[in-house]
Amino acid sequence: GTPARTADANIWAANIQRDFPTSALQGAEIRSVAITVAVGTNGRVSDCVVRETSGSEAVDRAACDAMTEHARFEPAKDPDGRVIEGSYSTRITYRAR
Repeated sequence: GTPARTADANIWAANIQRDFPTSALQGAEIRSVAITVAVGTNGRVSDCVVRETSGSEAVDRAACDAMTEHARFEPAKDPDGRVIEGSYSTRITYRAR
C-alpha cells in the first residue's frame, strides 16, 4: 500500500499561512505546532490531533482549522490498490509579520 500524500501542497500551504490570525501569536515571534490529520478516502482532512502544542490554544486551533479547510491529499491505498483512510503528520510554523 501507499500512505496519504500531499497534493498541491505549495498552494494550500500558502493559504494556511495567509489565513493565520497573527493576533493569535500573543506576543511571540514564532509559534510551531505538530499535528497529525486523518485523511479520508476523498483526500480531505476528516480529523486533526495536536501532537505537540505551540503553547497557544488559539494557534493550535487555527492550525487544525486551516489544515481541515485547505489541505488536500492523494488518499492512502491498501496493498491491492484500493483507496483507504490514512493519516499525515506535519509541523506548522507561524511567524509574526
